[in-house]
Amino acid sequence: MSAQLLEVLFNHDPIDKRGSALNLRTNASTPLALPEWEGGVGRPAAYATRSIMPSMLAVGARIRWTGPPRASLEVRAISAPVASDPRPPLVGELVARTVPLGAGGVSDRVLFVVRGGWIASAPVGTYRIAWRWQARSRPTDSWADFALTEHVVFATLLAPGAPWTEAPFLDANLALPWSDALQIVCAWAAGANSAGEAASLITTRLFSLGPELFEYGCPVFGREMYTNSVLSLFDCSAFIERVNGGEGNGRFVNCTDCACIISTLANILGARLWQSRMGVYVPAFMTRDIKTIGSSRWSSPCALGLGFMFHEVAWGGNATEFDAVYDGSLLVNANLNPSGFILPLLPAGLGFGPAFGGQYRSMLAQQQDQFTCRPATEERRCRALM
Repeated sequence: MSAQLLEVLFNHDPIDKRGSALNLRTNASTPLALPEWEGGVGRPAAYATRSIMPSMLAVGARIRWTGPPRASLEVRAISAPVASDPRPPLVGELVARTVPLGAGGVSDRVLFVVRGGWIASAPVGTYRIAWRWQARSRPTDSWADFALTEHVVFATLLAPGAPWTEAPFLDANLALPWSDALQIVCAWAAGANSAGEAASLITTRLFSLGPELFEYGCPVFGREMYTNSVLSLFDCSAFIERVNGGEGNGRFVNCTDCACIISTLANILGARLWQSRMGVYVPAFMTRDIKTIGSSRWSSPCALGLGFMFHEVAWGGNATEFDAVYDGSLLVNANLNPSGFILPLLPAGLGFGPAFGGQYRSMLAQQQDQFTCRPATEERRCRALM
């Protein structure tokens, strides 16, 4: 067969994502070049699956014909098995269409309608798909293979939430979703079918990284290591480096760092979480015994008996007492009997609750400080990326 595949494009519409892949970049310093497959080199694509309308889903491609001159060619792509991903194809076959050929036998970029697949209902995850590209000169001819491509596709849920954004689709926009972040979070939250489920899985995974990768920063006086609250920045680049085996900004984290990690990763999947605080600064609120990330003991914060001037978590809704919190920095004791045994609980989707309401607030703060441990809703934010 004298046909050649030049490119495959998943993100063919930078504005309407009902039938197109998301606008991405690789990380803070590197844009993601399009098309996602060109000359045998592949780059990942991502879809907000719950925003997809299957009838609008399409994939772009360009073809070259090197045989005897002709005006057009019929082309299709059928699903091929992927040894590393035995699941049914996330994106189905590309329906046959006539591809007009221009000068030198090269086509313009044309869109192929997608038929089949289960992308609109897929949970969060990393998927591999493969296509056998086939062509024929006339409808009566047999189809002939001319290329085999394999692609990595990240499945998120909805359009990304702050600090991520899909617009403008420019190389200078650092807030476009990063494929390096998606690689991590689509593994951490694999299988999630809702934003709340994804956030809970992320919270659980973060806490599990102590003490191997992370430890509550008592030796550095609890200061921010991955966050700059004065400039309202989250060093997502350093976090990714740390998780991928590098040094990052070191092993120590505080509550603000953990709140940023959880909310930023959840929001790239389509959640709408804040980084928000509780407490009034002065006086501090005393805590019941807690177990911080990377620690093996239950005690007051850093075993100092001083409580928290504030505590920051990833917080849903409007970050009020009626909304759920996701706290990857510590375990609370779900047994509210002061003289009872410890019942460890990671607050992942736990309601904050009113004073003495039996929820997160009651599990974290000592009884006499239930009202001091109040939501500081006015301070909620989503820190920018670096």
